[in-house]
Amino acid sequence: MRLTSLLVTSASLALLTTSAYAQGGAPPAKQPPAKAPAPAPTKAPAPKQSTSHATVSIDPGMSKAQVMERFGKPARESSRGEFTYLFYANGKEKQVGTDDVITLQNDKVVDAVLRASYRSYTGKSSSPSAMSSKDAKNKSGTPPLKRG
Repeated sequence: MRLTSLLVTSASLALLTTSAYAQGGAPPAKQPPAKAPAPAPTKAPAPKQSTSHATVSIDPGMSKAQVMERFGKPARESSRGEFTYLFYANGKEKQVGTDDVITLQNDKVVDAVLRASYRSYTGKSSSPSAMSSKDAKNKSGTPPLKRG
């Protein structure tokens, strides 16, 4: 005895039932439309960690609300008298010793110390320019001790 496998698809089944009907058999039963097989579940790729940001700048005289529109909500905020300080994480706190800091006087930007490469201040910052640790060690601002 020989067995033959038969592969029946929805298209070949429709063809078989239609030809049986054409030869005087019973009308073909209505078949529900064939559904495409559901795709196998796949794990979504992890979001890429972007280290690049578009540069965003603030200008002297901007209000706190305008700064927050551009930089977002600060990590923390402090006020003393007419001054408000907005602190933003910059990812370099261990290297440079501080967050990015925006100083407002009476709700107007008067200074900014920014170390994140994607933030800038169009005014004149009170912060000295950044220097390498090697330069900092060599240019400490104090003359070498004379031994003698």
